[in-house]
Amino acid sequence: MDPDRLARVADALGDVGGAPVLDRLIVLCVDMLSVTRAVIAVIGDGQHRGAVAVSNRTYGAVDDLQFSLGEGPCIAADRSAGPVLEPDLDLAVDQSPPFVPAALGHGVRAAFAFPLRMGAVHVGAQPLPRHAR
Repeated sequence: MDPDRLARVADALGDVGGAPVLDRLIVLCVDMLSVTRAVIAVIGDGQHRGAVAVSNRTYGAVDDLQFSLGEGPCIAADRSAGPVLEPDLDLAVDQSPPFVPAALGHGVRAAFAFPLRMGAVHVGAQPLPRHAR
């Protein structure tokens, strides 16, 4: 890993500014991965159990849609045990109603979700590319 990136990760993991470590890490990941927004959500028994870190408040509302609707990219990634890669939500309206129209209403144009599993705990990660504003 690039020494500058490694130093940034070390700073994020350290006690800098008093913000929770996951909040610091998700903001750092957004910057380092060149995505617009990201969320880390806990998924259990196929249900969205809530976000543990969100890169910004606006995207928190989009992630909440998955909780309230019971569907969305993080839930689909968990169920399939594989990534959900949707670069153009306009083309996916029929695949995931009502999440896609609601996400489009929030200005989300693309969604990528990756299942992260630690034993019985499933953590969904959902970054959005920079062009998905």
